[in-house]
Amino acid sequence: MSVYMTYAGLLMLALMIASGKLIFAPKENKWLYFACILLAFCLLLTFTRQAWLGVFTGLIFLVWFRKKSLLWFMPAILGIIFLISPDQIKQRIDSLTNLKDRNLQIRLMLWQGGWMIFKDYPLTGCGFKCVDAVHQDYPDPGAHSERLRGYFKRLRGLHNNFVQLAVDTGLFGLVSWISIWVVYFMTLYRRLVSAPDNFAYRRYAMGSAAAVVGFLVAGLFETNFYDAEVSMLLYFIMALPLSQLSNEGGRSQ
Repeated sequence: MSVYMTYAGLLMLALMIASGKLIFAPKENKWLYFACILLAFCLLLTFTRQAWLGVFTGLIFLVWFRKKSLLWFMPAILGIIFLISPDQIKQRIDSLTNLKDRNLQIRLMLWQGGWMIFKDYPLTGCGFKCVDAVHQDYPDPGAHSERLRGYFKRLRGLHNNFVQLAVDTGLFGLVSWISIWVVYFMTLYRRLVSAPDNFAYRRYAMGSAAAVVGFLVAGLFETNFYDAEVSMLLYFIMALPLSQLSNEGGRSQ
């Protein structure tokens, strides 16, 4: 993973946890307005579209659970961001809706190659980073296109957490990985329901949940789970609402 994608992943997670606190407690966290603007500006400068998509999804998640009517302002905000952005960033934003974008075509080709490998190792996978060892045993999925030819051999990483884990660990590993997120969201939901008046906990929980949502959405186009720096920050953010409620419970006893 490139250093820009790592930076983008870290910025995305930081922006999500900060946005959660700001959206659910704006009066107590006015200083976060500047922090969120600065984080968003730095994220734009990474030119990393999968992180932009993760932030966009995470913000929709936060606004939806805070006040659905505010979603009507999202198009206007996005329009303003687009208008004031430099031409290079505008081109990157435009490419998000271009199905013929070269990088998207490369990803589709890589996923096709991953599917070919997965079919031979459906249950247990072929091992961690096994694409490095077995890619030469499969036809080049990009051979039909001159601009895609050879990328499967050159990149090998599959640029999708779900496809990568399916190839590396098979269905057993993929289902186990997905269950982590299912259990996490279920745990947060139960704790939110059990403490409906604990607004301090709510902002941590929703910010953490938004960070996970952004991470998973960004992971549809990048193997950010394999990025140690991003994963470690994600684990820390996931632990915030759990430890915060535990500390409050300990003080009340």
